[in-house]
Amino acid sequence: MGGSTGVYDDGRGETEDCLAVLDWVQERRPGFDIWLAGFSFGAYVAYRSVHRHPRISRLLTVAPPVNLFDFTVLPAPSCPWTLIQGELDELVPATSVENWVDTLPVRPRQILLPADHFFHGQLNALQGALLASLSEEVSEMGVSSPCRESSFS
Repeated sequence: MGGSTGVYDDGRGETEDCLAVLDWVQERRPGFDIWLAGFSFGAYVAYRSVHRHPRISRLLTVAPPVNLFDFTVLPAPSCPWTLIQGELDELVPATSVENWVDTLPVRPRQILLPADHFFHGQLNALQGALLASLSEEVSEMGVSSPCRESSFS
């Protein structure tokens, strides 16, 4: 961060950048599934991008800022989706996320952790939730999981 020559574009330009990266990946790895993940503003960009790129097969959002950006103008993802939220999030209240999820025709797999927005003191719990979710997704695909447990130092 801070080294970019770009400017903030309220999610529009950032989504275009994300889509360009996804096109680059697709070009270099045709036939591979693309999983997309984002944290906070990155979750908003990922959520916007999943509707515009046909190869995204899984979505993971952490602390999506539904109280700061209008997620309701976008349809729910058609791919499997996991949402991780801190119940003590001071920037994105868990109740705001839950109220938004209640409006969706298909609910994501939700994981609620006892954490603030940046998961201070809860990085191991976040890591465990991410690994469990990814392992479950891989298992559902009938593939052995490459995820291994470790802890942050």
